Amino acid sequence: MRRFEDGWRRWSPLGLALAVFLIILLTLFAGEEIGLSDNGDFYRVMTASSLEAWEGDKAFTYIDTCRIILTENSAVGNIAKILFGADGLAEYPSIQILLVRLSVVLSLLVNKALGREMAVYHLGLLGLLYAALYAWAIGYFFSRFSLGSRRRDLLCKVLMLLVLCDVGYTAYFNSLYGEGLQHIGLLFFAGTLVGILLHPPRLRDGVYGALSALVYGWAKFFNIPAACWMLLGFGALLLLRGGKRRTALLCGGAIAVLLAVFLIVPSWMNETNTYNTVFFGVVRDVGEERAADYAEALGLPREMAELRDTNYFTNGVWAALEQEGWREAVNGVSKVDLVGFYLTHPGRTWEQAEITVQNCGMIRPYYLSNYGPDHPKMLLSQRMSLWSALRERLPFDTFWGNFLVLAAAGTVCGSFLKKRREKRGVWIALGFLGLGLLGYTFLIPIVSNGEADLAKHMFAFVELMDLLVLLVLAGLFTLRRDCRLPAAAAGILAFAMLLPTAVGAVRSLAENRETYDAPTEGAWIALGQWEGEDLLWQVVGEEDGVLTLMSASSVASLPFDEEGDGTWADSSLRSWLNGPFLEAFTPEEREAMETKTYSVAVNTAHRQEAEAGDRELYCSHIPSLASRDLSRAYRVSSTDLVTLPDVGLVSRLETQGRDWTLPESYWLTTPYYSNAALVRCASPNGTVPFADAAAPLQVRPCLFLPTENHWAGNGSKGDPFTLNR
Repeated sequence: MRRFEDGWRRWSPLGLALAVFLIILLTLFAGEEIGLSDNGDFYRVMTASSLEAWEGDKAFTYIDTCRIILTENSAVGNIAKILFGADGLAEYPSIQILLVRLSVVLSLLVNKALGREMAVYHLGLLGLLYAALYAWAIGYFFSRFSLGSRRRDLLCKVLMLLVLCDVGYTAYFNSLYGEGLQHIGLLFFAGTLVGILLHPPRLRDGVYGALSALVYGWAKFFNIPAACWMLLGFGALLLLRGGKRRTALLCGGAIAVLLAVFLIVPSWMNETNTYNTVFFGVVRDVGEERAADYAEALGLPREMAELRDTNYFTNGVWAALEQEGWREAVNGVSKVDLVGFYLTHPGRTWEQAEITVQNCGMIRPYYLSNYGPDHPKMLLSQRMSLWSALRERLPFDTFWGNFLVLAAAGTVCGSFLKKRREKRGVWIALGFLGLGLLGYTFLIPIVSNGEADLAKHMFAFVELMDLLVLLVLAGLFTLRRDCRLPAAAAGILAFAMLLPTAVGAVRSLAENRETYDAPTEGAWIALGQWEGEDLLWQVVGEEDGVLTLMSASSVASLPFDEEGDGTWADSSLRSWLNGPFLEAFTPEEREAMETKTYSVAVNTAHRQEAEAGDRELYCSHIPSLASRDLSRAYRVSSTDLVTLPDVGLVSRLETQGRDWTLPESYWLTTPYYSNAALVRCASPNGTVPFADAAAPLQVRPCLFLPTENHWAGNGSKGDPFTLNR
């Protein structure tokens, strides 16, 4: 039996690592290959890796191949240039380039062996390299601890794999983003940290800890301060746990390398990020006078406040910076200035923190698609997405939700340290390491790049929170009679996480039973019949004696536009709603309906047709933030009997605490601002992303009724108002 237990501890991590590799292969390559689409960041990696993109529209579509630039006259010469050439490194000196270049050479070898075209690079080969490294990282992580009996140990680690192998993490492997390598580095570091807490430190622990933190920081440059913090805390723990000084010195060497890398970060990244931090962060969604005050506090001319709510890639920004001579002023704003601003403006800091935490619910950013050009844009794969789907519905996008996870993890960790009678220094070092990392990864995205790509930039914080979830899970599986505190903490955490769902259900039930004397917001109205079913509507607005009604359910699944154009004015869906769909109503009901003129935002392709507005309607998937630019957005008028909801309506309902979701995504009239083929939609997970106009989604119509009609019923969902003529 003893030999069997020893064998289990020795070989089970290898078995689980092989399972991880298989899971990733099935997730990324079973059926059609999936990965993550480019949002513009691939270019800097490709330039440094002898790669170039195909011509054509690549936005919001996963592209699994590109072209290898072969300039030498021999295979050896091309391989040497790809591996060791200096081209592009000055523009993006990331350690990630080493792996990408290796995958380019591997692609050449595979092409030669299979008789394929030599100049075609297959991104999936990089995914295979990442998958092997990740399997190694997870196997190493699992080898550093055992949770009692074989059954409990296996069950806990299998549950951990549901989190660690979620597509939100592994889809990064089939991409040129640095997050995939960053995540692998973090997991190696976590395994080493767990190992030195459970076992006497060895030299290889110092090597693994230093290298993994180095990779974590070097993969994404804004992680460099966090990686240095990791190394300081890790070095202290090595010494406190009895490690030799030379082992801890490895951490100092890694810090020196990271600081050297920090000094050579290209200046173009600083200009782009500083602009976004100021004008798409500091002065985002504030009034002109307040924006001018903030600009002045950063040493910028007050008149630059006119650039508020724009990012570095907004049309006309580059020209404005050059013409007004403002480029030097932007480059003069340092990270110290930005940190100083937020320290001296606590109110603005809190506002930005509230926006930041709302972007912590998703692992996989909502604006990166998974499938290739044979599928509609923005089609997301649901393979291995159980944890992603659950996480999006739990309050990880709130302060209290994240605090509860932190409190539960702290309780488990404290119970463990107390049981082992660890010295006070270990407690302090762990607190220093964990809280510092969480604080930095939460605050740095808004300080270093504003709201630009914020959902993606919160990845570092999200992965740390998920590791804390795994810590709580491990605590549950190691419970004994003397460990009731972790059990209580985990129970409270689970209850609190599920509480919002229960509260929402109770609130919805109460609203459905509420009665009304006359139609007003919240009341229910029965009007029309479609495909043999009575249509039920809820009053969602009232203006100038006209009610806005939104259908309680979907009436069809249709493309927004059969030709794939995301413009409401010419869409096939608008024609259908104001044509064939009107057969749902009797002549008397149609006579009672009101034709209304309202505003609809337009995308960049139709900006010249705008009748009002001077800004893009930038996309935020968070309902309460989605309509911030609506009052200044480029827009046109539309006159209809039947329409769809827009982001303004969804945002208002969210602010009022009213449910606006359906079991499936449904169309809004609002276009995505910079791509003519994309339209905003309402998702069942409570977000407002976008989808391909040519793809079918649910149709949830809205219409208008004057209040002067005569009504029967009490307006509850069970006894809705009906026209009484």
